[in-house]
Amino acid sequence: MVQKKKNNKSKTTTNALAVDGFNSMFSMFESNPDDSNENKIEPLILTTQNNDLEKLDNEPKPKNPPKKLKRKLLIDQPSTTTTTTIENNNNNNEITIKNNNNEISKILDFKKKELENRELDIIVKEKEIKRQRKDIKEEMDKMKVALNKQKVLLEQNKNSTVSIAIPSNALSGIQSEEMKTYIIEMISRQVTMNKIDEIIVFKTDDYNEEDSQQQSDLNLLLKVLEYIETPSYLRDELFNTLEKDYFNVDKLNSINSCQQQQPNDEQLYREGVVTNQHWKNQSIVNVGLEKLVLIPKRLNPGTRLTIDIKNSSNGDDDGTGGGGDGNRETNDKYINGKIISPSDIKKEGYYWGHHIRLVDSLAKVASTCQYEDTQNYDYIIMHSQYGEQFPSYTDVVINNAKKYNHLLVIFADANASSTVNPEFKLGSEVLVPDTHINTLVDFNIKKLRFEETLSITLSKLKSTFYY
Repeated sequence: MVQKKKNNKSKTTTNALAVDGFNSMFSMFESNPDDSNENKIEPLILTTQNNDLEKLDNEPKPKNPPKKLKRKLLIDQPSTTTTTTIENNNNNNEITIKNNNNEISKILDFKKKELENRELDIIVKEKEIKRQRKDIKEEMDKMKVALNKQKVLLEQNKNSTVSIAIPSNALSGIQSEEMKTYIIEMISRQVTMNKIDEIIVFKTDDYNEEDSQQQSDLNLLLKVLEYIETPSYLRDELFNTLEKDYFNVDKLNSINSCQQQQPNDEQLYREGVVTNQHWKNQSIVNVGLEKLVLIPKRLNPGTRLTIDIKNSSNGDDDGTGGGGDGNRETNDKYINGKIISPSDIKKEGYYWGHHIRLVDSLAKVASTCQYEDTQNYDYIIMHSQYGEQFPSYTDVVINNAKKYNHLLVIFADANASSTVNPEFKLGSEVLVPDTHINTLVDFNIKKLRFEETLSITLSKLKSTFYY
């Protein structure tokens, strides 16, 4: 007990020392003696009561601290829940495996059927390809046969003539006279390019003699076609260019074909016109050269001729007249020549222009054939919208083609009623077309103009029926 009291006294002394230290520190912040008494702060004196401290020291302390509780280890004991879950899991796994096997078998069956279908498709396609190859080979064989026939036909008809029949209303729908003249030039160019020997203009069913516009268009068509076909050095002698139909001809381009030579061209044959002069019983012909040509025949002035000058010579008599020793003075002015037919020139491989004629109707086109060796055309082709599509190397058109001396291509009136086949309007047993064709297929224009139809058709017929 004595020791405890001593300890308490020592604690009280330490507490008192601490309080004194705190008061001394607080006294440092006291105000100056000059300050007023109102602003003085009294020092805070901390005191402790020894009784309270003694009470705290006298409280009984526990002898032993409480022990921490230890965890009890759970002993594994067999449970029924775990076994049931394992069994259920096994059953579920077996079910899922069976389901997966079924799905796999279904997928395999589906793939197998798919492969079988593909194999069948491949077999069918192979058969189709073989059939197509066979068809292509047959078509190629037919094409070769047709081409061989075509070559033979072209060789046989090499020297044959080709004529076209065009309607009188070919210029219908064109307002300007200048444009009409230009369209006629296009027609003449197509005829020359495709080596046509004859142009036949037939009056259509709706042609009226009292209609001044139709009459004017027909006259313009005939006159300008003749003018363009004539060599330039003969036009002033054959045409009165002061007429209104020739008002726009000076704007046309020249067509440099074989019969339209220039003065400096050296040709075996030349086109000429009989002048007003003559020498004894011989006619003097202007052929566009510096010298005139003498022919052993008296003809009317203004007559157009085709002259052969290949055997002409100065001072030699070739049997055609106009030469010889007795006529030496004439040889310095003239060339000896003879008249020749354009058909004879064609046989030598030259194209020598075309001639134009007018008929009253379509039925009279063939009945008025003017070739000397025949009264009719050997082969007639009609073109209209009712014809068969052309060309095709395997069609009946070429296979039924035959040898001919004079071919006629008729262009039906495109402005006529579309409900009537022009083949029924012929009205003549002489004019029965051997072939009825239509070359205007798959065009983006509903109605083509005549010059367009002419260009397309002739370009397709050339090298098929004729050279």
